[in-house]
Amino acid sequence: MPQAATVAWSRVYLGYHTWFQVVAGAAVGGGLGTGWARVMEAAETMLYPRLEALKVCKALRFRDTSRAGDLLDLLDAKRPPSAKHKQ
Repeated sequence: MPQAATVAWSRVYLGYHTWFQVVAGAAVGGGLGTGWARVMEAAETMLYPRLEALKVCKALRFRDTSRAGDLLDLLDAKRPPSAKHKQ
């Protein structure tokens, strides 16, 4: 945020924009960023499980590791029993 505030101040100081334009740009940018975050969250929860189920994605070992609790467990699921790590 300090960098954004510095850039906003510099735009007005150098005469490139008015404060109204800077505030409007920040509002539009914040709204678009929030909207994009929500789109990506929806894609993560709805799209990734469907993609993982496709045969081509299974063949390419496509996984959404953000949903994996323990990555070692995820790896162990693909290993033969003799190759699993011992605890």
